[in-house]
This record gives sequence, structure tokens and C-alpha cells, in this order.
Amino acid sequence: MTWMRSTFLAALPAVRLLLASVDTGRRWREESALPGLSVGGLAGHLCRTVLVTDTYLGQPEPLRGNLITAVEYYRHALDPNPESEINRSIRTRGEEHAAGGQDA
Repeated sequence: MTWMRSTFLAALPAVRLLLASVDTGRRWREESALPGLSVGGLAGHLCRTVLVTDTYLGQPEPLRGNLITAVEYYRHALDPNPESEINRSIRTRGEEHAAGGQDA
């Protein structure tokens, strides 16, 4: 198992506790620390991150190519403008993932 996979798997219990906590559920529909994103939407974004990462880790590692670091990815992928298309789509996907409530 690579260090990346083991690190990912080691973080999952903490993610589960956070998402399942009574406080998270009680505040599900309230605005989170990120403007325009509810606590549930932020939880949905975190869930999506786990699911997408699991998908990526299930694929074979690339043998060659121009790989970039996570820092480089986020520097290029994320726009600091909260109303940019990418940031609006992140909020939308998080809220959609959270629409079923904490139990879902």
C-alpha cells in the first residue's frame, strides 16, 4: 500500500466522526464558515472529496507523464473569486450531495 493510500485510509475515521456528529446534523442547514455554503453543503463537498479520491486511488498509478503536486493543482484549478464558475459549481455539487440530509 502506498503512503498516499494509507494516509487517505487513516483520515477516514475522523471524517466519519465529523460528518456523523450531532453538532454537524443540528447545523446542517445553517451557513458554514464559507459564505454561500451551508454546513451540509460543506459536508457534502467533503463526502465528494472522499468518494472521488477513492475512485482515483482505485486506478493504477501512472507510469509516466507530467504529474503535478496537489499544491500546483489547486493553484491552477481554484479561482479566488467566490463567484467564479468553478467556485459556484463546487458549492452546487456540495449542496446537491447534502440534499438528502445528514443520514444520507
